[in-house]
Amino acid sequence: MDKLDRNLIQIKKPAERIIQIGTGVFLRGFADWMIDKMNKSAGFDSGVVICQSTSGRTADTFNAQDGLFTVRLTGLVNGTPETSHDLVSCVTRAISIPDDFEAFLSLAENPDFRFIISNTTEAGIIFDEKDQYEKPLSFPGRLARLLERRFTSHPDKGFIIIPCELIEDNGNELKKAVKKYAGLWGMKSGFSKWLDEACIFCGTLVDRIIAGFPKEKAEAIFTELGYRDELLVEGEFFHLWVIEAPELLKREFTAEKAGLNVVFTDDIRPYRERKVRILNGTHTAMLPVSYLMGIDTVREALENPLVERFVKETVFNEIVPAVKAPGAKEFAEDVLTRFKNPHIVHRFSSIMLNSFPKWRARLLPTLIDYKDLTGSIPERIAFSFAALLVFYRGYRDSGPIPLNDNPDVIKTMKQLWEDSPDARKIARSVLSRKDLWGMNLNDFEAFTNAVSSNMEEIIQKGMAAALEDFLK
Repeated sequence: MDKLDRNLIQIKKPAERIIQIGTGVFLRGFADWMIDKMNKSAGFDSGVVICQSTSGRTADTFNAQDGLFTVRLTGLVNGTPETSHDLVSCVTRAISIPDDFEAFLSLAENPDFRFIISNTTEAGIIFDEKDQYEKPLSFPGRLARLLERRFTSHPDKGFIIIPCELIEDNGNELKKAVKKYAGLWGMKSGFSKWLDEACIFCGTLVDRIIAGFPKEKAEAIFTELGYRDELLVEGEFFHLWVIEAPELLKREFTAEKAGLNVVFTDDIRPYRERKVRILNGTHTAMLPVSYLMGIDTVREALENPLVERFVKETVFNEIVPAVKAPGAKEFAEDVLTRFKNPHIVHRFSSIMLNSFPKWRARLLPTLIDYKDLTGSIPERIAFSFAALLVFYRGYRDSGPIPLNDNPDVIKTMKQLWEDSPDARKIARSVLSRKDLWGMNLNDFEAFTNAVSSNMEEIIQKGMAAALEDFLK
């Protein structure tokens, strides 16, 4: 079978204008897919240099394929099953930040670069005062160094920064972190003012289910395409990118001209609350419950009567009532329909990363608002949190769980379970961690008690029996 590269396809590389920090499947199937559409139908003419945040061979795979990859979209369009394959050609090359930090910084010296797009997960936008100037490990630290290089080489050429991390007010939070590093490291006088005047940090919300590499059917897809594509990603047709930014971005970023579902707004909050709490919050709530029952995909979870009932009750009885944004119930109904897409294999393993930061961003606000609204705790969210703590034992009936979180979180949970498998002790210890939750969740005594008792039920009876009893 043919190798995928530009000799095979005969596609010219566009001019490099975008720095992308993050190589994950979401950015490929979302931002890069859109940029490619803009290049081909809206005269955007912008190439993407992908910067890998971690060590590994992903950047090498991009370069071996000359930056080319395929986005396969499947689902129902007007009630009819459809599939499309888009060969994305906007990526020009890839570099590894840990392996070649100077190559990353030197991108700032090219005045043609205008945009920086990122997705480093919810845990990516952090400030760590221990981070080192010479070779920072954090995303904001690396961005600060990149922007410093641009300030030094081309102070008249600011960047438009479009972070896609799912945290509230992501643009401003990223800017704050960059400024903290500038102060910590004593960056040049005028740099902070230049950030305010020459650069634009956009707030964003992103929405598209990207299942990732379709491993089970990859060979059949390769045969259909006529080439092998190690970077193939599969997702749904639905897409939404909400960007809070000045009017000039709408003119420069020609998404609307390409017919894409991109909304430019001066207030992103209603869009964000609805999406993060309902779609992402539901993912986070259902993951540990489903996975501990031996269910590996989102669609299979909703095909299980017990899990489906749990998910629907969580969404419509606890999450939706606490969402102030308009259209929450209708949005939730659409989300559950999207989750049931028979053509998408969305594995829980692909959304396990950083479960604690995700819970804080997606479900903690619902816990607080629900309690303020009703005077009681959301019992189903408490059950899900109990399942999450049991999940961090690191095994289920079918074998080990491939935990994928901050190493400190994994180490802490491993130590707690090894020291004493006492559910109440573990629950109180984890809930007390202000560094994880921004508050002591034991202040919600009823929540602590519910989490503890649910943990005991899950441990003693197993997830399926515990869930069945819980739903009675």
